[in-house]
Amino acid sequence: MYDVELRTEKMPFVLDMGETFTTSNWLHPNRLLDFHVFIYIYKGRMQVIEEEREYWLHEGDVLLLKKGLHHWGTVSALAGTKTFWIHFDTEDEKSHFKLSSFMTKISEAQELFKREDYCSILVLPKKLTIQNRTFVERKISDMLWTFRSREILKHLTTAALTMEFFLIIYRQQVLESCSSNSNRIVQKVKEYVESHYNERLNVEMLSDELQLTYNYISTVFKGNTGFSISSYHERMRIIRSTELMKNSNMNISQISQKVGYEDPLYFSRVFKKVTGYSPSTYLNQIYRIDLNLKGYISE
Repeated sequence: MYDVELRTEKMPFVLDMGETFTTSNWLHPNRLLDFHVFIYIYKGRMQVIEEEREYWLHEGDVLLLKKGLHHWGTVSALAGTKTFWIHFDTEDEKSHFKLSSFMTKISEAQELFKREDYCSILVLPKKLTIQNRTFVERKISDMLWTFRSREILKHLTTAALTMEFFLIIYRQQVLESCSSNSNRIVQKVKEYVESHYNERLNVEMLSDELQLTYNYISTVFKGNTGFSISSYHERMRIIRSTELMKNSNMNISQISQKVGYEDPLYFSRVFKKVTGYSPSTYLNQIYRIDLNLKGYISE
């Protein structure tokens, strides 16, 4: 209901664009428009309400207001607030392709594009904080210069630059979404491994829990942590074994069984690979450290 959609095979119809420098007691106009409004905040602060939703915009924020929805302001903008805005419209006719198929296509490496690659719908971000403001503001400057110029076909050039501008914003949203999804996957894998560290790594169960292929999960996890899932699982077992050495009276064979290794010799090899010490050496060092601390305290 609140989202502005953009067809990838149709350029936006740019009606007007400009900049506003607010003075004291300036409220966003109370209006119902038959075109969309894009707002970017160079500096300052502004409040906008669209239907029942309230938005507070600060430096670097963008907001897209959808045509046909009532919007207004009830709180004065901070004096000196500077904004860039675009009034534009989009093709109403729906595309044959949805966003999901478009995202699948662009994620695939291909040398040639097909006609249907251009027939998709982009859902532009409702509100977003721009990451590279210098780059984006340079693009805004290019759009304004073209819009105000006397160049031949300036309306088409302006529309093309605006389309590029919206794609830049959309791309940031996609990358942020991918990053957020990657963080979620990494966190879920860590939680799973920490809960099942003393069991064999069950890739099918992990895939079912995340509803993703294990190859994809493994690639994302290693790309974000530097460890394969099996390596992280191995290290988690060793971490738990060192905790047992410090906080229990178990011998090495018992600790090996407790953290999921049936063969104490194999446990010893893994332990030394991860820590650089054999379990017995590590255990003796813990005792030596404890004795030194006790001696220091008694003095």
